[in-house]
Formats: sequence, structure tokens, C-alpha cells
Amino acid sequence: MKIFRKVTGFLLILFLYLILGCSSQKNISSSLWCSENVIIDGDFTDWKGKTTFYDNSTRISYGIINDSSILYIGVLIPDQTLQAKILRTGMHIAVDTTGKKQMSPCIIYPYAGENALANIDINNRTDFNGIKRRFKLNVQSMHLSGFKTNNGVNPVQAANGVAVGLNWNENGDMFIEACIPLNSLGRKDLNPADVANVYSLNISIPAVEPPDFVRNGGGRPSGISGGGGRPGGGGPPSWVTNGNSGMTMLLEEQIIRQKFYLKIK
Repeated sequence: MKIFRKVTGFLLILFLYLILGCSSQKNISSSLWCSENVIIDGDFTDWKGKTTFYDNSTRISYGIINDSSILYIGVLIPDQTLQAKILRTGMHIAVDTTGKKQMSPCIIYPYAGENALANIDINNRTDFNGIKRRFKLNVQSMHLSGFKTNNGVNPVQAANGVAVGLNWNENGDMFIEACIPLNSLGRKDLNPADVANVYSLNISIPAVEPPDFVRNGGGRPSGISGGGGRPGGGGPPSWVTNGNSGMTMLLEEQIIRQKFYLKIK
């Protein structure tokens, strides 16, 4: 009887392990194999058909591709308010080689303090096309952390091979791309055994501090809920779209996570 109970208990544990293990694999996808040269310049042309992942809450599409030595990330952002927010706060792109939620190693791009919106008053009802032009004219930087070398502020083409690019396509969608050499993550060139390693892409767009135009007498932001006038009869900049949902997007952090396996040719 004792042996029967032990065997039954073992089978039950094994069954639960298999069930939980299978369910945990459902959200793990494979990257795509990169069969052609990718130029990191923000041009979406290289990525058509490759942004195969989609986040419902932000309407962001993104892609993960790799070759034997480089990981490429491409992120397509259609919402104009979110685009302006990214120019101001930067997009944080992290690849956790353990498949978890760590924001390291991490790229921040555009780098806050160095991008076009850093010195623009968010209360200014600036035409968004003007903001884009000003951004393109500015020297662009990124910030690296958690990499083997070259951490800190870097040009968009860092000495360790990490590179980023940003531009807009013909539809007005912002596109951000990055290339990350596997050796900068502490990994060597791929071999067949690497197919079992789970990675995690963790993207964060930090919240913007509530600006004056959404304050209601020093209380909660009037653009989010409730009534109340705006100072001076003004309103949010013309590039804040979708009414209250656009204001919520500015004042809340957006997080996207995707577990994946690297593709082996």
C-alpha cells in the first residue's frame, strides 16, 4: 500500500509538472532567421513581414530576428501620442538571456536629455511634424547598461557593435530598430545546443511626469478623469491623440514582454 501511494504521488507530481511545463511554453515563440543584411537606420523596408508580434494595449508591432552572431529587434509604433512620449522618455529595450523579466542588458533610445523633446515644453501646442524635423536635426544618443563593455552614453553606433536607428515610414508610423551582437550579451556564436536557451525581450516606455496642462488646481490630472478646466483655457499639445486614453498613455508606463528562442539555421 505504501509503495502504491508513493507511485501514485510520483505520477501525480509528474502529471502536474508536464501540465505546467507545457502551459509555460505556450508564450515562447521563435525568432526569425535573418537571411539578408540589415542596415540599422530606422528604415522599415528591411522589416516588412518580420514584425510578427503584436501588443494589443499599445498597438505596437515588433519583430525579433537573428543570424549566427547578431540579434535584431524592430519595433513599429503607429500611435502619435506614444511616438511623442518615446521621443521624450526614450524606449527601454532589454534582452534577458535567462528568459526572465530583468531590464538588463538594456538600451535606452532616444536617450532622455539628448533627444529632440528634452527641452520642449510639453504644454506647447507644437505641430508634430515640426517635432519630428527637430528630432532628425539633433545629434542622437543612446544609453547602454548591463553590457560587457561600452556602458553609459554612446552614439547610435557603439564600439561594442550595439546600434540603433529611428525613422518614420510612409504611413507616419515610427520605427525603432536595434542590433545587439550576441557576444555583447556574454554569448558566443550560435550552435545547435543554443536552441534550448530561452531569452526574453522586455520593452518599457516610462511614464511622463504630469505636466501643467493636465493639472486641476494641483489635484489629479484633469485629462484623465473628472471635470475641471485647464489653466488659461489651454489644452494638451495637438499631438496628444485619442482624448483621455491618449493622456492615460502619456502618464502610465507601457511594458511589453516576449519570451523567445533564437532561430538556428
